[in-house]
Formats: sequence, C-alpha cells, structure tokens
Amino acid sequence: MAPLRRHALTQLGDGLERRQFFRRDAICPVLLFLVSQDRRQKHVVAARLVNLSEGGCMVADDAFPWRDDDLSAARLAERSFPRLGETIIMRVPWIDMSFSGSIRRQGNYTLNIEFTELVPTPLVERMSAMESAASGASS
Repeated sequence: MAPLRRHALTQLGDGLERRQFFRRDAICPVLLFLVSQDRRQKHVVAARLVNLSEGGCMVADDAFPWRDDDLSAARLAERSFPRLGETIIMRVPWIDMSFSGSIRRQGNYTLNIEFTELVPTPLVERMSAMESAASGASS
C-alpha cells in the first residue's frame, strides 16, 4: 500500500470545493427584476452576465444604483439605495427566458445569484457558447 502523500502542491486550498457545478464564462446582457427588502419598491436593472452554471450565476454592472453605497452592516443608515430582498428574477431577452433565484452575495458592482431550479446543462452550454461567438463578432 502506497503511503499517503502530503506534499504542499497536492494540498492547495482547503480541499473543499463549494461549487457543485462548473462555471462558464458568458458576457451577455440581462435584466434583473429586484424588490427591496421592505417590499415597497421594485426595480428593473440592466446588467451583464459574467459567468453561469446549472446552479447559479454572477452578474455585474458598473452602473448599479447601489454602486456608491457603503454595503457594510454598520452603516445602513447612510445608504442611498434601499436594501435588496433575497428573491430575484433574471431575464435573458435574447433567448426569451427568465430564471428565478435568490441573491447570495451583493457587492457594489456584482450580484451572485443561486437559481431556484437547476438550469439544464445543454441550455447553460448554449448560453455560454452563443455569447462567446457574439462577443467575438462585435469586437
């Protein structure tokens, strides 16, 4: 029986992969339908899909309405944009589909979204492949 190897190169990171699915690059426009945490305000925000997998995605934009807010919990009173609720609907107009999910992490320029239902792998592959071709043609 071979001894257990514990070399530094084979032990990079903590060894725990949090993601269940491989993330694919995709840079395409999406519409985000958001509701404030107090449910009094609804917003539609244009953004870009940065990457996606069957279980979730990351969207980004440098013009999010909350981009200048301090997102730390200690300074909630100084925010100019209301705190977002957890639920979100992401609309991808060029394939005429919507995906519901919940916001897992909010940054000033990014949102990490976990989908309510898994997106089929062929659709994820199609979305990432179509955008790669479209972005190459537009440059």
